[in-house]
Amino acid sequence: MTIEAPTGIAGEQAATFLGEAFSRNADVISPHEQAALQAMRVLVAGCGSVGGAVVEPLARLGVLSFVLADPDVYELSNLNRQACYLDDVGRPKASVLAGRVTAINPYAQAVAYDEGLTTANIPGALAQVNVVFDGMDGAMSPWEKYTLHAEAARRRIPVIAGADFGGKPVLYVFDYRVDQRPFYGQGRSEHHRDGRFVESVRWLGRLPIPRDFMPIIADRLETGAPWPQIAYCVAGMGAIGSRTVLDVALGRPVRHVVALDIHDAPRRTRARIAERVRWPLTAARTLVAVGGLGARRAAPPASIPQLPASLLTLLDAARVAPSAHNAQPLRLVVKGPDRIVLDWDRGRALTQADAAAEGVCYGIGCAVEAMSDVAEVEFEPAPGDDPLAADWYAGEVLVRGLRSDVALRQAVLRHRGTTRAPYLADRLDAADASALETSAARHGATLFVQRSAAVLDGTAELTTTAATLQFADPAFLDELLSWMRLSAGEASRSPDGFTAKTLVLDPASVAVMRALRGSAPARRGAEALGLAKAMASQSGRAVAASGALALLAFDGSSPAERIRAGRAMMAVWLAATRARLAIQPVFAALGTPETHAALRDLFGVPAQLEAVALLRIGRARVAPPPSPRLPLEQICSVDRAEWRSR
Repeated sequence: MTIEAPTGIAGEQAATFLGEAFSRNADVISPHEQAALQAMRVLVAGCGSVGGAVVEPLARLGVLSFVLADPDVYELSNLNRQACYLDDVGRPKASVLAGRVTAINPYAQAVAYDEGLTTANIPGALAQVNVVFDGMDGAMSPWEKYTLHAEAARRRIPVIAGADFGGKPVLYVFDYRVDQRPFYGQGRSEHHRDGRFVESVRWLGRLPIPRDFMPIIADRLETGAPWPQIAYCVAGMGAIGSRTVLDVALGRPVRHVVALDIHDAPRRTRARIAERVRWPLTAARTLVAVGGLGARRAAPPASIPQLPASLLTLLDAARVAPSAHNAQPLRLVVKGPDRIVLDWDRGRALTQADAAAEGVCYGIGCAVEAMSDVAEVEFEPAPGDDPLAADWYAGEVLVRGLRSDVALRQAVLRHRGTTRAPYLADRLDAADASALETSAARHGATLFVQRSAAVLDGTAELTTTAATLQFADPAFLDELLSWMRLSAGEASRSPDGFTAKTLVLDPASVAVMRALRGSAPARRGAEALGLAKAMASQSGRAVAASGALALLAFDGSSPAERIRAGRAMMAVWLAATRARLAIQPVFAALGTPETHAALRDLFGVPAQLEAVALLRIGRARVAPPPSPRLPLEQICSVDRAEWRSR
């Protein structure tokens, strides 16, 4: 059963609704975290006191996609702590919570398994899920619980298991991206299959259980009476559970056991005395900061006036599309409510890395596909064969209207990124590879996916060879360094290019890059010590550590055809993002004639096709960091005269 937005909710309203509904999350939840929340899919297994506690907080944080499973209906005894009302008694828990999700956010979707999770439906329930929150009763469904963990571990989906001990909600984080043993090896399959409760829950340990709950455990194991559960413990479960889901989904390091002892919080302990001692200093700092707000009155956020929210949604989709070196040369001219002209800023040309502006065309294609993903659009390419010509422009986008599921699509688009961090060693599944190939084929492109170690190693060698030549070229290296934003101040002043976080640079590497950019002697010394080879070797190692490599090929070389190739690349990128796959374009091996030809031979690209992009694909432990983006006002203008004439 799938619960979606009520009939009559128009896609055009999504931008306004989501912007206002979650506006108070700002500055506590970062824009990147908000995008991650809206892009993720969460399976809540068991919707009672434990699992049901996280559904509403996650919906209010901005999660747009849920899978909810529970075989039970609400009972009168659930009213003291579960997310139900008197009218819900007798109704299925999963369906009630699914309706609650869409009542909070009409752009969310929730699939309800009112039969609960079974060994038969668990694989389907896990499809495209980012995080599982396990609130299943280990006594009632031990084998199903084990099967859920085993299947999630096989797919490397992290599972957060909840338990409530009186006044202490406790989470056990099983990050199966790192350790694929169900319950980290502390829960044996035969114990769960045979229903041996005490043995099957040894992974709970002893330390998280509070002292005041120990007598209750002994009593309940002896008498079999229902376990006590209380409202504030459930509320605490929702609080720590919703935050932990976000951190785990983003790949942040978290403790294996996350707990909040609500009974202990009001007690006077040495730690709380220490906190009171530090309180005046913290208060003083806060007063100083607040006192300076009057003199530092923040300017209101800039906006493009008099444009409908639906059009702003479309323009923002183009804005977050990728570009070479993240130079963001795209320029948008709004000619009317349904017409946008695409051009580019010649002042942002990459004269070394993209001398013929082929990358500009690919980037424009990515922007067109981004707009097409969130709206029904038609792209009309302009005539002209030289993107470097002063009078050349890419073409026009004709807008038909936003898609009905624009909220989910926009969330995926914003969460998409370039993941340069190491990937897991898993090889890409054949089904995932086929889906990516299909995405490319929709735009007339062919995606050659290779998963063998021989091809990965061969491509890594070609990448190292080509990158060494590029990094040894002073002009190429100068241009690359000029697009690096190596401090928070640089990134704030110029929200484009590469940040240290997007390049995955440690502090020592940042210091080296700064020295290379600012000191000729340092540059000469580094070159003598083999700087180019060292940087190139790092690129090659990343290629070799991929889950798969995909070479995108296309028949044609005109700007319009390269724009179509860019659309194909973006379609693959979005499909990969939805499948929880990481992508990094790696263009080095395509940059020299010798390595280009060798790469074609390695992938078996026919002579009539041109290889346009090499994509490194796999599963990463961390989500892609957010890339800086220019404000919409800097890349977009409105032709008022043309608008009035329409």
